[in-house]
Amino acid sequence: MNPTYFPTPQAVINSMLEYLPESGLAGEFILDPSAGDGRLLDAVKLRRHRYRAPVLMFCETDANLRYVLSGKGHQCVGDDFLSFSGVGVLVNFILMNPPFNNGEGTKHVLHAWEVVAGGGRVVALLPTNYLSKQDRHSQKLSKLVEAHGDVKRLGLVFVDAERKTKVDVSLLCLDKPEDTKFFDALFQRSAFVAPRETDAPEIREDQLASRDNIARLESAYRAALGSYSTVVKSMREISQYLGEFSSPCEIKSILKDILGQGSMLTDDRRKFAVAYQNTYSEFGQAMRLRAWDKVFQDTKIGVLMTTSVRKQFDALQAQQRSVEFSVENVNKLIQVLIDSREAIAENVLVEVFDELRRYHYGNTAHYEGWKTDKNWRVGYKFILPYMVESDKWSMRIRYRAGETLTDIDRAMCVVSGQQLGDIVGTYAVMGTALNQGRQDGESTFFKFKCYKKGTAHFQFRDRKICDDFNRLAAKGKWEVGYDAK
Repeated sequence: MNPTYFPTPQAVINSMLEYLPESGLAGEFILDPSAGDGRLLDAVKLRRHRYRAPVLMFCETDANLRYVLSGKGHQCVGDDFLSFSGVGVLVNFILMNPPFNNGEGTKHVLHAWEVVAGGGRVVALLPTNYLSKQDRHSQKLSKLVEAHGDVKRLGLVFVDAERKTKVDVSLLCLDKPEDTKFFDALFQRSAFVAPRETDAPEIREDQLASRDNIARLESAYRAALGSYSTVVKSMREISQYLGEFSSPCEIKSILKDILGQGSMLTDDRRKFAVAYQNTYSEFGQAMRLRAWDKVFQDTKIGVLMTTSVRKQFDALQAQQRSVEFSVENVNKLIQVLIDSREAIAENVLVEVFDELRRYHYGNTAHYEGWKTDKNWRVGYKFILPYMVESDKWSMRIRYRAGETLTDIDRAMCVVSGQQLGDIVGTYAVMGTALNQGRQDGESTFFKFKCYKKGTAHFQFRDRKICDDFNRLAAKGKWEVGYDAK
């Protein structure tokens, strides 16, 4: 068990929730930077929320606990909170029970103050003596508390907890002031000046300097987010210009689809701040999804995955898309994918090997078995049922048979070292042949012939690939504990 993991007692959770607004948390972005098994976020989720639920996010260093938290529907934004910048999301509330060892808790609270949005709140547990220490971080935190918050001493609340410790604990609440200069800039009215035709955006050479690397992707992502406030300010200026000949209702109607919410045009600062935070975070999420999808697309590791392995990969991709997009996190993902390549290739071989052996003579998977198909290896020739269906006019590939054919080609690409996009695929060739009224054909790896009863007979074009496939698949099954009997 993680030595720094001390689940928050329910009584303490209740005390922390008292610092959340009673009016509800509809649409608010709430973060637990050291979420553990998610008890704090679970408690927030159980509260009643008007209109729509809050977005519950977390950081957690323990991989197993991250899976648990994601399974509960919470969004993972990173593993190490101290490396999370908060770019792309305006966090309204941070609830935290940080690590207590070696002054880490103080660093976490200070970082939370940097991450939380203006007008937001940090609610944190800390050892009581941390506030009286003389180190640089503790002194900085003490000044923050004095200027922006308060402290409530809870005492020895972990003495009877699930994991016990005799640390005296206090509860901190820090309220971060709104960034008035930022909103003043957005509210500033400009003198009406007709735009000149020469006012075109300048494309600088340094924007294109690092075009083909991860740093370029992160730079583009951050530049898009940084430009959002410029877009909002421009839209407000447009509404000012439209005001010369349009009513306020007409202006909102014209610009609502562009801004997403008509309240972005309001002169009520509070309504505008709420609308801006929501739309900015939604925009950041959209950019983050596309940035991560670009990374997954460029790795091309998914090309050689069977259908079942692909489902596991898609689950990883769905979880990763909520993580903060940064060079550090992209490099972590790429390392995971590199470390997984051998296991993915092994799974491809074993799955296809098992599929091709299912219909040996005496099998229980199909009423009809074929002596050409062996129980212990894939033969040079083999037969698969359920490949095609026919009527009196034509034959066609059965539903899902295409996935099987493509998976088989993927396995042969692993064996031969070829790329799936560079071969003549069996699924494509078979589909074309049947559409043309033929029942046989040749792909890169196989000759085949289809029959009206639904079977397809296959023959390896290269015996060496057949032998290598059997050898590598058998090796893979042995390494995962396959019983040859």
